[in-house]
Amino acid sequence: MLFLAELRRSPPPEELLADRWKWLSLMALLTIVVVLQILTLDVVAVVLSGLLLLFGWRMIRDDMQEMPAYALVYGMLCGLNCCFTLLPLVADLAEGRLLDTKWAFRNSELPSTKYESWTTYTQITPFFDMSLGLEFNAESLCMLLTPLTMAAGCYLSACAHVIVDQAAHRLDVQHDEDQFGDSTRHLATLPAAERTLQCPRVFSGKAFKVDT
Repeated sequence: MLFLAELRRSPPPEELLADRWKWLSLMALLTIVVVLQILTLDVVAVVLSGLLLLFGWRMIRDDMQEMPAYALVYGMLCGLNCCFTLLPLVADLAEGRLLDTKWAFRNSELPSTKYESWTTYTQITPFFDMSLGLEFNAESLCMLLTPLTMAAGCYLSACAHVIVDQAAHRLDVQHDEDQFGDSTRHLATLPAAERTLQCPRVFSGKAFKVDT
């Protein structure tokens, strides 16, 4: 955590800044997904995708200063969302999209008795059908685009986490070299016999108690 705090105060690694255009492309895809979800009136999906969009913009602003702190969490959220949106997509691609239209017929024969009969018609349609209107095709496009976008977000977050972890390791090594490097380099220049005398050794032998 100490070195993550140092990373947040220092400029991000060059490898992370080189992937900034990929994150901008991800934000563009997320924006398209949110617009499609608004067209299909999917309120819950709009809230989830909108939060991921705002979260992503927060990470890449200010030259990606917040990326080391939130990359792993963002990847987990994208991965979960990808799993939840991929399952209905696979089912619809395998069997075709199902449209259910319900008709209700109500008949009353006696004043105290009410009879209801329901008839359900199920229609299997292609994944895209322009004759069914804009909302149907926007929903189909959204179902295709959402898991792909979430998978891309999960991949980019994993790559960013690896880059941050490597940068933190380099800071750790540099910290050790700054703290112990002078003594280590001094010992390396000494002959082997003097180097043995200079290095601390563990006591071995029999201990005696000295009376005072």
